[in-house]
Amino acid sequence: MNERPDPREVSALERLRRADPAASTTPDLERLRSAVDARIAADAAAGPGVAQSHGPGVARHDVGAAASHGAVTDLAAERTRRSARTRWMQVAAAVAGVAVVGTAGFALGRAEAPAAHTAAPAITLAGGSGDGGAEIARDATGMTTDIFPSPWPPARTVFRSAGLSDASGTATAWTFDAGAAFTAERVAAVAAALGVSGEPRLQDGMWQVGPNDGTAPSLQLYPDGQANLSYYDPTADPYTCRETLPADGGAPAGDGEGSVGAETCTTPDLGPAPGADTATARTRDLLATAGLDPAAFEYEVADNADEPMTTVMAHQVVDAQRTGLQWFVALSGKGVQSASGALAPLVPLGEYAVVSPTEAVARLTDPRFGSLGGISILAESAALRADQAPAADGAAAEQAPAPDDAISTEPAQPQGPPAAATPGAPVAWPVREVTLTQARLGVAQYTAPSGTTLLVPAYELSSGQESWSVVALAEAALDLAP
Repeated sequence: MNERPDPREVSALERLRRADPAASTTPDLERLRSAVDARIAADAAAGPGVAQSHGPGVARHDVGAAASHGAVTDLAAERTRRSARTRWMQVAAAVAGVAVVGTAGFALGRAEAPAAHTAAPAITLAGGSGDGGAEIARDATGMTTDIFPSPWPPARTVFRSAGLSDASGTATAWTFDAGAAFTAERVAAVAAALGVSGEPRLQDGMWQVGPNDGTAPSLQLYPDGQANLSYYDPTADPYTCRETLPADGGAPAGDGEGSVGAETCTTPDLGPAPGADTATARTRDLLATAGLDPAAFEYEVADNADEPMTTVMAHQVVDAQRTGLQWFVALSGKGVQSASGALAPLVPLGEYAVVSPTEAVARLTDPRFGSLGGISILAESAALRADQAPAADGAAAEQAPAPDDAISTEPAQPQGPPAAATPGAPVAWPVREVTLTQARLGVAQYTAPSGTTLLVPAYELSSGQESWSVVALAEAALDLAP
């Protein structure tokens, strides 16, 4: 059973950051966010009660990696490991957009070096469905090593521009045509390419092929703004328990609710996972079968030689910029174990008027362009800075605890109530000023209230240390009706 994430576990992530051997590498927030999203999609496709594979960006264990057919694994220990992975994923999914995922260096830093990519990173508009407002702050590398989520907005922020252009212009917008892809013919073609048996059936509002109980390969096509597809093959999962046995070697144990479960399980030997080139070629073939242009994607592969799974992330590119749409494909020695991505084709909508970079800066504090009026929902961690600073007497600050030390999840003990305000003293009302000196015009995904997903012109605005993003469409191109 999944455990509810505990906000206090953020401290555990910080402890892992300090022990990360790949901490000196340049982090890629978009890649980490993609990995989290893809892992969640793969889990959803597998259904409850099915052992899941590991997506990229998640530290893996050796269960099944070197196992021969019929090898016995300590299920109790593996259950503990999977529980830990689940907690990590819950925390990562909650904060991936604000980059509290520095620990991903453990996995990504050890994967083989990705091929050179030339597309600019995706621009993301915060707020989710129906909200095209300003995005929260990130640092210049896309990672926020000194920033953590805050339960309330921090001090007021005033944005100023310096050296940015006052010239407006035009830019292209696109729409995803989900209706063109949400067909029985399209899902049947993809299912045939993946070896899923059965005819497409429209059930619960989505197209489905194969059983939905996790016993055989299955595929689902969802009626969302991008016609997202999910596929899972339990027979190609090298981490699946093929047979569970109690500790005494008796009959297989039941898995009913409340059952402690078996003590051991057997994992399949599916052979070595495909290499990076083979996995990428198989992913390109899958995209072509899905009706997409494989040349319109950039490919990243986490090909760990010690693991029985190779994962490929395909990033859609438009006008030399990633759109934020990704396909995730995981392959074992038997073939494609899981896949997820959007089938909807991208259709240009023509040129639209866009505001100048200077006006875009002003939008960061305009409540019409952000659910929080453009203010950041992040707060700097003074505790982290103090931990890294020298002590007042010149002695070195206390050394960070070793990564194998016990990690406490107990909240900090209160130090007493705050002091009462002084009569006549001004009321503290902190206002932070940020000067933005760089602007990049690109596109960002936006889901309209109707559910239609678009790529709209958007600015990424940077101070050189942090960055924000905001929709670039001129007001004349926006329908502001409630």
